Amino acid sequence: MQFNLKEALSLRSSVFSDVIKDFGFPDIVDGVKDIAPIVRHTYKTNVANGGAIIAHHTARFTMDGGSCSVDGEGSIVVACDNAQIHGAKITVKGKRNLVVIGPFARPRRVDIRLEGDDCVFLLGAESTWESGMALVTHSRVMAVGKDCMISSGVVVRTADGHGIYNKETKEHLNNPGDVVVGDHVWIGSGVRLSKGVKVHHGSVIGQEAVVTKDIEPNTINVGIPARTVNTGIVWSRTGSYEDIPETYR
Repeated sequence: MQFNLKEALSLRSSVFSDVIKDFGFPDIVDGVKDIAPIVRHTYKTNVANGGAIIAHHTARFTMDGGSCSVDGEGSIVVACDNAQIHGAKITVKGKRNLVVIGPFARPRRVDIRLEGDDCVFLLGAESTWESGMALVTHSRVMAVGKDCMISSGVVVRTADGHGIYNKETKEHLNNPGDVVVGDHVWIGSGVRLSKGVKVHHGSVIGQEAVVTKDIEPNTINVGIPARTVNTGIVWSRTGSYEDIPETYR
């Protein structure tokens, strides 16, 4: 049995296409091939009520406290070629949800939770995430682009979990929102990304910052709430400028 990721995404187009089109995620679709349903005996897995776990034969799941549970009709977890999922906990509960771990992506001790129906989580090709939590609810999208470097203790939520209303008008003030991170973004330890924010390509967010509004490309941002302190920057995973991929210079 082969799996068509493009078709899976198209079925979720109402929550996917408008959010992702500016961030290059079709590259994930083009890079997926030769994937089929699997069960990894070295990883705690649970599939129920029409859910599925699907992976390229080069994807690797390692235990170390990790697990993957998919409970719900049409909900799918996909691990692309050479994805390395080490100690992450993936929990999907609801219908038509989708988790994609892109080619060569490396989530480690990250708690990824999708609750409700029609939610989407994407971690782009060659992106790394050391630890933290992604909580996707209310049919929203949390998407991370290619070659991102996310440190430890980073928390991302698409909703607050509790409602806040105007006392007089009863207007709902804290509506859920998609969270999108562009390509080649560096997110420091302990950062919080709030519902509805977009972090554009090439940017850096300093440790412990709380992001409550959109981040512009190629900027450094720090503080609570996060504010821009430098512009026109590029960054490297090593100490060398030459190690910055040409695309991001």
